[in-house]
Amino acid sequence: GPSALSMDVGFDAATGKVQDGLFHIDMTGTDLRVDNDYFPIATSIMEIKWAPAIGQFTMAEAQLTVGQSTGKMSGTFVLGLDELYGPTVGMSIKGSDVSIYSEAGAPESPFSDMSFNGWSAPLYGAMGIDQFEASKADGARLAATGRVDMLRRGMGFDMTIAGEGITADDLKRLWPYFIATETREWFVANVVDGKIKASTMKYSFPVGTLATKGEDKPIPKNGMYIDITGVGVKIIPMEGMAPISIDGETRLEVRDNQVTVAAD
Repeated sequence: GPSALSMDVGFDAATGKVQDGLFHIDMTGTDLRVDNDYFPIATSIMEIKWAPAIGQFTMAEAQLTVGQSTGKMSGTFVLGLDELYGPTVGMSIKGSDVSIYSEAGAPESPFSDMSFNGWSAPLYGAMGIDQFEASKADGARLAATGRVDMLRRGMGFDMTIAGEGITADDLKRLWPYFIATETREWFVANVVDGKIKASTMKYSFPVGTLATKGEDKPIPKNGMYIDITGVGVKIIPMEGMAPISIDGETRLEVRDNQVTVAAD
């Protein structure tokens, strides 16, 4: 894409070794690819400082838009070499005022803070999520750990997610559209409103078991375990019916392909 890069690299006068560097990057015009989907990227000019002695790049806060989702991002990236995975990148990224677009349009309010700590092994096609957290000004938060593999024979992931205080709309936005697509589609279509009191979600999809567009693959045994307790829930019990409000707590339980909804 028509991205732009300028760089200023400093050398030691006596040894000729690289001492430091300063990069300015504009990624506007490039795309983020997820499987066969492309999302256009637009950024402000990102300022990145390079410390070659320790293989570290530090990015100052910059505005980032991917598709119709926006936010401010900053972070530190450290290059490494692993005997098994080859070249690696350690990442610590912080975000603020993050607005995630979904089928329902733009959110009423953005996530005030997001943070990601993890690593990537580009040649191997793996990414580790040591800690991901998204929170709002009212104290609602969601945290996740796990790993994603993107290999030629398919995509796989292993992830554990927990949250409290987030709304049904928040969960729809944080739930990637390519993960457990049928369950997500049911949740998006049928859970109209509500706030999550507590939730635990575990996904285990070995490489090659995750269905992509045009594919129909069964959920692997013990691939999905979801327990959500919500309050103030509005749900559409059957297609064509109006939403009904449920007093008290509502429990959503998913075990692979089986979905159970119960109310107190």
